[in-house]
Amino acid sequence: MKKNIQLKQSTGQTKKLKNFICDLLLKLIASPDGTIAPTLLKILILYRYTIAAGEKKDTLITLPIALIPVTSFDEQDIDGTGIACNSLNDTILNWFSINNPVCNNGQIVFSATLYSNPTNNESPQPLFVLDDVKIYVAEIEDLFPGKKMGKNPARTIQRKQRKSINSSKTNLQNS
Repeated sequence: MKKNIQLKQSTGQTKKLKNFICDLLLKLIASPDGTIAPTLLKILILYRYTIAAGEKKDTLITLPIALIPVTSFDEQDIDGTGIACNSLNDTILNWFSINNPVCNNGQIVFSATLYSNPTNNESPQPLFVLDDVKIYVAEIEDLFPGKKMGKNPARTIQRKQRKSINSSKTNLQNS
């Protein structure tokens, strides 16, 4: 059974990655009546992008960011103050800082597995998987700190990457 979970509607404004993560966690662990109990989740995080700026989105390149082992998430994580939420946020930001990936149609993609809450000596069992939850990098303001992004962050990043590539080609030709 496929079900779409809608994160907060894009307003064209950027916001911090942690806000997106908190919204995702709220959708995953809050019960229909709004109560929140500690919940075990395993989260796979991927990065997808196209090779060229105008390329079709069906030719996406996928890179792994992290696999978060089964971890307990709770109300503090939804508020953005929990250790698990902050660790998840820092892991993604560090990956972007270290790898400086291409941003053409860039997406951070989450796959979350919800586990049972075991009693006594039982081990947690997977209950269901939520796949392919996407956040577009152009909507995340803190992935590229110190870069002036302008009105269209993705286009600004692409332009800067092209300049960097052209500069590298010129340096190679001159050597």
